[in-house]
Amino acid sequence: MTSADPSCSTPPPSSEPVQIRLLDWHDVAGFRDLRLAMLRDAPSAFGASPDDEAVLGEDAWAARIGPDDNTALFGAFIGTRLVGSVGLFRQRPAKMRHKALIWGVFVDPAARGRQLARRLMQTMIAHARTLPQIRQVTLSVTASNLHARALYESLGFVQYGHEPEALYVDGDWFDEQQMVLRFTPVA
Repeated sequence: MTSADPSCSTPPPSSEPVQIRLLDWHDVAGFRDLRLAMLRDAPSAFGASPDDEAVLGEDAWAARIGPDDNTALFGAFIGTRLVGSVGLFRQRPAKMRHKALIWGVFVDPAARGRQLARRLMQTMIAHARTLPQIRQVTLSVTASNLHARALYESLGFVQYGHEPEALYVDGDWFDEQQMVLRFTPVA
């Protein structure tokens, strides 16, 4: 997020309590603002750009939020301000319904240092474990994002793939690592 973004100009007080909850259609505007801010703040961390998503209509944003059997989005709130998010998309084909993809992990820079990304991820992992038939969750992370990789590894994710030059952002190439957290023991 840039300092020109007025929603980020004043950091929330660190003593203010944080609420993490499942987002719903009431949160569409707040999530849209956070999503566009995250794409501006960390362009190498996401496959989409602000221009890609600025054109989406209200229905597309609401569909991302769900919640339903295949989609969930949790948000971290300080007061009434949405400062972080994590999404889950469950695969729809019958042969792939045992896995889900975690996406959109982000915490507003002004709210960092409070373990919010960890709390969001723990909440999403716990939610994914409640879904019938889910055996694993996957995610992709920019290989150079050492903080995010360390967080995911500390939560039990292991790397299973590496994609060179997965993203091209402002003239630079970024590799991605694919990671998985299995809920069932490997046979």
